[in-house]
Amino acid sequence: MRGPRPPWLVGQLARQPGNPRLAALVGLLVFWLASWPFGVAANDHAPWLGLDSLGARTVEHVLRLIATYCLLVFITSTIGARREVARSARRQLIPLAVVIAAMLADATAIPAGLREDVADLANGTAGQPAPVGVAGVALFFLIENLYYGYAFAVAARWSATAGACRSTPPWVVACSRSRSVRSHSPRPPRPSPPPR
Repeated sequence: MRGPRPPWLVGQLARQPGNPRLAALVGLLVFWLASWPFGVAANDHAPWLGLDSLGARTVEHVLRLIATYCLLVFITSTIGARREVARSARRQLIPLAVVIAAMLADATAIPAGLREDVADLANGTAGQPAPVGVAGVALFFLIENLYYGYAFAVAARWSATAGACRSTPPWVVACSRSRSVRSHSPRPPRPSPPPR
């Protein structure tokens, strides 16, 4: 069995533009694949698109953060109702924007003498001694990893909620993807019409 092919997914998205699950899956693949050449440029210390190695590493990490956001939207769109998914996706843009802004600010504040070593820390080839004791360096990786932890915690919460909804007894009407539980009380029988 072959895995999903991105051109096929893009064609599917063109035919179903309002499908949030498909859009999130395509976004995940596109942003993850787009991050790869920036990582290669950072590893090779080759200036690419006017970026030094840390600039390329920063773009790689930002694209992966956006791919993680798309994964989060995909998970919530699999579980939630369309209106709720759209609301959640907009709400989740706020922490993503804050994290990207913080990462870009931190990357520009790292001194020129440390930029190559910081870029090398991501693939484990930093020179000795590695600049891990510098606050800006630790913050660069901490920001990204905190967002990953946050995104996976949100996805786990959504998944656990969906799992709890599936395990509710049939007489409880709820979990209709809105995470609200209300008991279902049967209607009283209608009186039969009088005989004629």
